[in-house]
Amino acid sequence: MATLVRARWRVLFSAITPPPASRVDPAEAARPSLHVFDPKEEHAALCTEVLAGCSLEGAAEAEKHAAGHAVPRDAATVERVVSFIRSQLRDAR
Repeated sequence: MATLVRARWRVLFSAITPPPASRVDPAEAARPSLHVFDPKEEHAALCTEVLAGCSLEGAAEAEKHAAGHAVPRDAATVERVVSFIRSQLRDAR
């Protein structure tokens, strides 16, 4: 459902576009987003599809981890998420 929320920026964990929506809204694709997922998790192909749709305007970034279909807790991924959020908050001022 997170892919359906309208926001100035987003951090998406293992985000997939639920049926029947098969495309990301072009207006949403231009908004900064960080996609966090494990490329070996069950739905990785769908996560990659959402990332590709959001990358059309070059505003999407990816952080891949090895924690499966779970929110990762490793220091590198946490720092990447925190850094992205700080950047978005700084740019919003």
